Amino acid sequence: MRRVVIGAVACGLLSAVAGGTPQADPCRTRASQLELTQCADRQLSASDTVLNQTYRKLLADLDDEHRVLLQKAQRAWVGFRDADCDLDASTALGGSMYGMLVSDCRTAMTNTRVKELKALRTSLADFLR
Repeated sequence: MRRVVIGAVACGLLSAVAGGTPQADPCRTRASQLELTQCADRQLSASDTVLNQTYRKLLADLDDEHRVLLQKAQRAWVGFRDADCDLDASTALGGSMYGMLVSDCRTAMTNTRVKELKALRTSLADFLR
């Protein structure tokens, strides 16, 4: 029964992360759980790269006071993302899917954060400098 529940939850998470269409996610065509996890890790790495670029651009636009606030918020956000995704993936805790679910969750949250930082940069453009 536990495997059925974990499988159902995992399918729901995968659908949510992939926008409801798991076929659109290139990682879902992999043959083994190891390959799925490695692909999810690569996607997270790519998302983190975009996040870091976006964050650096925003930092460069900010004055000293706002820069400190952003740095504090970003550190807190990373801690929240990681803890929240660990909890979210805990349905598969101890299982082979756990790492993939953590990476999928972190990728989704990271992509959302990139959008938030871009919107913040746009909204602050008129206010700063």
